[in-house]
Amino acid sequence: MKPLLLGGIGCVLAALLHVAIIFGGPEWYRFFGAGEQAAQQAAAGEISIGLLTAGIAAVLLLWGVYAIAVARGVRRLPLAKTVLGLVAAIFLLRGLLGLPAALWAHGPEADALRLRMGFVVTTSAISLALGLCYLHGVRQLWREPFDTKTR
Repeated sequence: MKPLLLGGIGCVLAALLHVAIIFGGPEWYRFFGAGEQAAQQAAAGEISIGLLTAGIAAVLLLWGVYAIAVARGVRRLPLAKTVLGLVAAIFLLRGLLGLPAALWAHGPEADALRLRMGFVVTTSAISLALGLCYLHGVRQLWREPFDTKTR
């Protein structure tokens, strides 16, 4: 379950980074690729961008805790196979489709997205790596015999 543990730790770190971005303000939103609109919202003190970023952090934290708990065998959580499978699918899709989506984007946002191509490539690679970690964990879970006392 080492890859699943790595994936979980990666999610927790990503969650902490999202919290740091909220406190870092507009420059952090820009640096980490959230885009100019998000940076302007943060600069204007709009609470919506902070709430959105906090929501992303909360989801990433939940995914991370789920993976770490299952990988460490500390506690078997309800629907572990389903949750971890969905997380793996989300990360794999983001990893595989992020770059093509950026390359084939149209409209006013497309140029801005292409300017942030380094961000897109980096986050796609991270997402793909996390997705593979979660997929490995899910495959191991499905191979384990079903135990009604711990699941």
